Amino acid sequence: MLLTMNIIAACNRRRCFLQPVLAVLALLLWASLLATATASAQNGPDQTPPLFFTPTPLPPLTGPLLAANAPEGAGIALYDLGSGQQRDLVFGPGQHWLGSFAPDGCRVAFVMSDADGENLRLYSARLDGTDLRPLVDFTAESGALGWGVWSPLWSPAGDRIVFILLRDYERSGKRTRTTHLAWVPAEGGQPTLYSASGAEGSPAWSADGSWLVYTSYQEGPGGQRENDLWVVSADGATKYPLTDFASGSTLLPRWSPDGHVISFIYAPSGNNHQFWTAPASGGAVQQWSETWTLVLDYDWLPDGSGLLAAIKDWQDHDDNLLWRVPLPGFADRDASLYLDHPEATAVDYPRFSPDGRYLAFRTAYSAAIYDTVTGALRLLEGLGLSNSPLVWSPAGFSGEYNCQ
Repeated sequence: MLLTMNIIAACNRRRCFLQPVLAVLALLLWASLLATATASAQNGPDQTPPLFFTPTPLPPLTGPLLAANAPEGAGIALYDLGSGQQRDLVFGPGQHWLGSFAPDGCRVAFVMSDADGENLRLYSARLDGTDLRPLVDFTAESGALGWGVWSPLWSPAGDRIVFILLRDYERSGKRTRTTHLAWVPAEGGQPTLYSASGAEGSPAWSADGSWLVYTSYQEGPGGQRENDLWVVSADGATKYPLTDFASGSTLLPRWSPDGHVISFIYAPSGNNHQFWTAPASGGAVQQWSETWTLVLDYDWLPDGSGLLAAIKDWQDHDDNLLWRVPLPGFADRDASLYLDHPEATAVDYPRFSPDGRYLAFRTAYSAAIYDTVTGALRLLEGLGLSNSPLVWSPAGFSGEYNCQ
């Protein structure tokens, strides 16, 4: 208070025309000091924000965005191709696993564990990390020892999020786990099951959000786990098997860009991977390769003319490289190297951007982006990666400025 009176008195003696301004500034400073002293006297943290400073707002993301899990699940990284900036989101001490973007690109759905790596729960949040929402309210009495969530995917229609509901049980002295395909409304709620076999995985939405394809496991004649593909409508009213193999397993189902075909990997045994397709509406399946090889992951080419696959031990190359697999065509004979570049080695998780211009993939645990128009390849060395796919923002994302 003496400081305030001294400033005012000095201005009176000099007839300072800044007297009103200085007086206001002094009073504001006095209020700040008083609030700080009060908080300290109460042995509590200073909750009073600075009077003359405001937090610097984050530069808005313009897109397209490339999202990735940080190493060891320490957070989620968003890389903005439009501005070149990277934003790192951390929501707690647990591990983070990215699922997908909302159809407008303004929110992300992800799974986060507790600090001990247990109790996997589903959340969504805005791109700036605010408005964190838990989405699954699972209070049903099922006798489970615990439950969790995995592989969340926001429907392209925007109304729901599908995921794998994990439940652990004690049976015959052994801990067993069931995995059900389930969904909740986009705003969250009680889960609804799509399936009842208790051994589902790898869900993938059709482009319009009307259908889901997924894998369903069962025990084979020799006690081994085998699976086939199933398709279910978004409302759960229609469900049918897409494949019916006597043995082996189906992996990595993907919808073609026009939604008429579903591609998948069939493994007759072990890591013996073959390319197959099936009509999305059901019908005869088609085999496109026979050579024993390991397919790490793949995506459809944007024009629907075939697949882009990360394949190891293919055509006398022992490294995992990017190959173009034409459809129709027999991959053993017709597949060709897609990208011959010294940085495109040890590749995995190829993903095209929604407009088809950019290809993102992992190369030796770094993220890379290939511009299919200019032919330029750049490494995103600051974007550390865990062992999980990269995720593009959807075509509906028009920049963070337009997010409500």
